[in-house]
Amino acid sequence: RGRPLKLYVSASEVSIGSLLVQDNKEGKEQEVYYLSRTLSEVERKYSAIERLYLALYFTAVKLRHYMLPLTIYIIAKTNLIKYMLTRPMLR
Repeated sequence: RGRPLKLYVSASEVSIGSLLVQDNKEGKEQEVYYLSRTLSEVERKYSAIERLYLALYFTAVKLRHYMLPLTIYIIAKTNLIKYMLTRPMLR
């Protein structure tokens, strides 16, 4: 208790998922909770970054009671700055 949590989020073209972990006393990650779901037809049309935000929102709603009292580090294999710089409105 009291140790920060790490939230790994992932989004593919058909599903989203997240893994909430906490480092144990030995410094190894211990799984706390895993969530995933398939995307609806409308959600599959979202951009990659929108699907990632959806995964984050979905997780925050479902795991609110875990996340409120502790520090959360969000980890995603997405280069957000690179994505934003390739958007037409930012050029």
